[in-house]
Amino acid sequence: MQSVNRFAIALPFLLVGCGFLPPLPDVKTDGLPDVVKRQLIEAKTKLDQSPKDAAAAGRLGMLLHVYGQREGAIAGYRRAARLDRKAAEWPYYEGVLLQVENKHQEAAAAFRESLDSDSAYDVAKLRLADSLRQSAQPAEAAKLYQELIKANRHEARSHYGLGKLREAEAKLDEAISHYSQACGFYQNYGAARSALAELHKKKGNAAAASEHEAMAKRMPRNEPPLEDTRMLIVLDQDVGPDGQMRRARAFFARNRLAQAVAGYQGALRADPKSAGAHAELISVYARLKSKEQAEEHYRKAIELNPNMWEAHYNYALFQVSREEEGEAARAFEKAIASDPRQVMPHAMYADLLVRRKKHEEAEGHYRKALEINPDLISANRGLGLLLEKDGNCKEAVPFLLKGKAGRNDDSARASYALALCYGKLKEPARKREYLEEARATALLYGPKSLVATIERELRD
Repeated sequence: MQSVNRFAIALPFLLVGCGFLPPLPDVKTDGLPDVVKRQLIEAKTKLDQSPKDAAAAGRLGMLLHVYGQREGAIAGYRRAARLDRKAAEWPYYEGVLLQVENKHQEAAAAFRESLDSDSAYDVAKLRLADSLRQSAQPAEAAKLYQELIKANRHEARSHYGLGKLREAEAKLDEAISHYSQACGFYQNYGAARSALAELHKKKGNAAAASEHEAMAKRMPRNEPPLEDTRMLIVLDQDVGPDGQMRRARAFFARNRLAQAVAGYQGALRADPKSAGAHAELISVYARLKSKEQAEEHYRKAIELNPNMWEAHYNYALFQVSREEEGEAARAFEKAIASDPRQVMPHAMYADLLVRRKKHEEAEGHYRKALEINPDLISANRGLGLLLEKDGNCKEAVPFLLKGKAGRNDDSARASYALALCYGKLKEPARKREYLEEARATALLYGPKSLVATIERELRD
C-alpha cells in the first residue's frame, strides 16, 4: 500500500525531517462538568510540561476527541504522530475525525499512514476504502472492499461500498446485487435499503421499491455494528455523564450489576439531573430484586421528567417481575401516553393484557406495535397466538410464521399453534410439519411439558 505524507497534504509548511511540530492543541473547558474540566486541565498541563511526549499529545487528543473538540483533537493527534511515527493509533484517530469533517483525501492519507504501522487492523482498511470512494479513487477502494469480503470481514459495509461504486458507474444491476448482499449480511441496513428502493424505482420495479422503501423508513440510520476496538479506547476516556452511562450499560449487559450501579451513580455525580440514569437504575435494581431502590429511582426519574417513557416502561417491567399486574398496567399506560410511537410498551402491555384475559385490548396493542414495527417477532407471535386461541386461524397463520423465529420456548409454542391452525384449516401435511418442528424446538429449548402433548397429536 503506497504511503502518502499526510502532513504535506494537511500542513504544507511541515516538511519531513525539519524541526517544526504541529502546534499544541487548544483546550476549551467552558460549560463542562467539573470532573471533565479537571481531566482536561491535567492532560494539558502534562503536555505543556513535556511538549515532545507523544503519549501526552495523543492522550490530550483523545480527550478532546471524546468531548467533541475536533480541531484540538486533530492537533493533538498530528503532534503525537509526528513525535512517534511508529504508532498506528494517532493517524488512525485523526483519519476518523477527518472523515466526520468530510475531508476524505486527508483522511485517506492518515489511514494509509496508520496501516503502514499496523496493516492487520481491518477497520482501518474499511475506513480507507470509504474515504477513497468519497475522494473519487474507485479502483483502489473497490480492491480494498473485495479484500475485506474475501477475508470475511465487514461484508455488509463492503458490499454497500461496492454498490455505491457501481451505482456511480451506472451499472445498476451490479449495484443492486451488492446492496442486496449487504442486506443479506445485515437485514436492517437502512442506507442499503434506501439505495435499493431508489434503484428499483429507476428500473420500474414498483413492488420491490415499495418493500425496500418501507423497511428503510423504519430504520433510516441503522447500520451494521463496527467492531472498532481503537475507538472504544477513545470512548473510555469519557468521565462525564455520557461516558459513565455508556460503561454502566456495558456492565449491565454483562450482568455485572455492582459495576453497573457504580457507573450510573458516577453519571449522577457528574449530572445530578440525569433522568436517564435514574430510569436505567430501575432496571438494575429490578434485577437485584431491590424494591425500595427501584421505586426510589422511578420517583426521581419522573420528578425530573414526568413524560419520560423509558422510566415508566422500566418500572412496568419491574412490576411485571413482581407479579404486581395492576401497578404494571398503570405504568405501561403512562409509558404509552408519554410516547405512543415506542413499540415495546405496546408489545409488552399486550402480553400483560393476555395474562389478564383482556383479549380485545391486547389485540389492539399488538396491532399498534406491528404498525410501528411489522417485523417485531414477539408482537407477531403474541398476536398469532391470541388469534389462534380465539379461533381466527386463517388470520393467525401469517403472524405465527413470523413469530416462530428464534430458538426458545416461545418459538415452540408458536410452531405448535401453527400446527393447530393448519389442522383446523384442513391441511394435514402442514399440520404434521409444524408439529414435528414444535417437538424438535421444545426438546431443545422447552417447554418440556409440550413435548408429550405434541407426541399424542403425532400419533393420532
